[in-house]
Amino acid sequence: MRTFHRIQLRRLPITLMSNGHSGSSVLRFVLFPASPAAFGIRGPFTWGMFSLCVALLACSILSPPPVRHSAAIPVRIALLSDTHITHGRGGTENSARFRRVVEDVNRADVSLVIFAGDLSNGGSESQFHDFLDIARGLKSPVLFSPGNRDIGNRAGLSDRGQVSEERIARYESVMGPSFYKAQVAGVRVVAVNTPLLGSHLPREEQQWVALNTWLSSRRSLPTLLLLHYPLFLNSPGEPDNPRFVVDPASRSRLINLAQRSGVKLIVGGHLHRGVVRTTSGIQYITSPAVGCSSDHDSRPAGWTILTWQPDGAWRVEFRTEAARNEPGSLRPRRPEAPSE
Repeated sequence: MRTFHRIQLRRLPITLMSNGHSGSSVLRFVLFPASPAAFGIRGPFTWGMFSLCVALLACSILSPPPVRHSAAIPVRIALLSDTHITHGRGGTENSARFRRVVEDVNRADVSLVIFAGDLSNGGSESQFHDFLDIARGLKSPVLFSPGNRDIGNRAGLSDRGQVSEERIARYESVMGPSFYKAQVAGVRVVAVNTPLLGSHLPREEQQWVALNTWLSSRRSLPTLLLLHYPLFLNSPGEPDNPRFVVDPASRSRLINLAQRSGVKLIVGGHLHRGVVRTTSGIQYITSPAVGCSSDHDSRPAGWTILTWQPDGAWRVEFRTEAARNEPGSLRPRRPEAPSE
């Protein structure tokens, strides 16, 4: 994913970009001396020794130290979803709602912002760029996952508007990989392309291979899964509902992988309302929507704060606007009670 971090090297800003495929950081711009002579170094084996020294120095400076959690410092993450940005006329309201939420998130002192899909309302490149123009106002690192409005509906609804390789490629050309793992702010995030599940497109099998690798074992860092479609509405054993949730076969595979790797939190969007479900030790969170998907959607803008606590528990706080179109800060709201 194209997540940008800033570090200082001798007061010289260096930009690092998170590599969505591997989760590692890639140096975007490199400042390198013209030759060893610039440092007054001469003699046999000069280039080899010089290159080795520079490589070791770069590793020591650019490799971030492992993040250690203090009992007094929980990790706060902002979960946003369903911004539904529309390019040009008709997109003013959702853009305004998104900007207000960005201001509120910046005041909340979070370490990371994650988006659970439906960034756009129609999946066009112009809408993705409009989304990014507003998202750049966020002060924290940002990660995305795609929704059905971005790349097409999951299989089972209809052939019309269904996910396609072409739409995935369009999304990835602007937003970066549609599935990936990343380690940011001391938290490990595995983003899943949920519209792709059950599609039988070639990319689906590639995603399952990656997920099996990334979720092969338990990790020391807290890990969460970032989705768009929820895995279920009320319980893991419920029947399929193609309009709202992941297909049952994919649901079962993801839950098994989450349990095997010790995942305690799975987050998504799509429903435009805040929901908390807890089953077999895993919390399933659905965030309220930032934007409106249609003129008939009168629900207020909202988002979610996720706080990882050193005892291993996640605390959930929903924040919702007082009323639609009402300017100002967002107010906290209590989530629905967890259910077993």
